[in-house]
Amino acid sequence: EAFPGLPEEGLSGTFDREKALTREDLAWLTWEHPLIVAGMDLVMSSELGSTSLVTLAAKGLRPGSLLVEAIYRIDIAAPARLQLARHLKTPVARLLVDDQLRSLGDKVAPELLNKLRKPVKKHILQRALQQLREPLSGIIDHLDNSAAELADAQAAAARTAYAAARATEQRRLEALAKVNQLVAEDEIEGFAAETALGLSALKSVQCTLECLRVLVVEG
Repeated sequence: EAFPGLPEEGLSGTFDREKALTREDLAWLTWEHPLIVAGMDLVMSSELGSTSLVTLAAKGLRPGSLLVEAIYRIDIAAPARLQLARHLKTPVARLLVDDQLRSLGDKVAPELLNKLRKPVKKHILQRALQQLREPLSGIIDHLDNSAAELADAQAAAARTAYAAARATEQRRLEALAKVNQLVAEDEIEGFAAETALGLSALKSVQCTLECLRVLVVEG
């Protein structure tokens, strides 16, 4: 019952369209299916699995030092019809720093961390968290600030790209209106108003921390 949109009697489904057409008892599960949409929303809104603590077997790093990897989602609070997200460079930002706040994201790929990481034994997990709480607080503040700066830079670039694209379309509409009476003045005014709405929305790009991975270098 915690899974939204799932019938009480359960649901059998398939991702295969041909199979769904021949089996009335199977629902065809596409990305637009209500159950899939609800499931994605459930995963994105849940904090379960959004934080992990592991050890890292890596030569050249000081034993006991920390690496903190954070994934941020960059959003624009605007109607979907404006299609502003396509003007952002990326909707997701990955940041990786050590406990000296040095940025390592461009030097260390997530695949390498996945290869070198090891799980933390449960009996020492709580003690480790208590020791890491204070240093992590400062590191996360630094990451939040860095992500906000990145989002601001993306927003500025997006506003420039959006303004240029809309200006070109505005000129096209105005030129078309001179030779085509079907292009009304209120259509041009409406286009300009929508442009202003988009530029305003691009000033308030939101940056949300989605997940965090703390890596303690092994001794």
